[in-house]
Amino acid sequence: METVELIIKIALFILNVSTVAFIVIMISKWHKRMEDKLNSIQRYIHHVTDRNDIVYINQLEEIKRILIESERYEEADKICKCIEIEFDNLKERMKGWKTNG
Repeated sequence: METVELIIKIALFILNVSTVAFIVIMISKWHKRMEDKLNSIQRYIHHVTDRNDIVYINQLEEIKRILIESERYEEADKICKCIEIEFDNLKERMKGWKTNG
């Protein structure tokens, strides 16, 4: 009777080990898939943010052009400084994203 119990215990042990191994493998695959999706979403967010920044800079350029046409040079100079600041910020963010991703 002891050998039958031993065989059952060994079979249950093997079943438990196989189950745990299967769960670990599935969780690691799920984790990898989630990392890939997260990286994809981060790349998309960076892309959209870059586009928004470029549109914002373009709008500032248009405002500057309109101010120059209406001979409001002091205000156009302020807008020009804003454009430079935004462009520098964009370059810094892009540099940071290239080193991180």
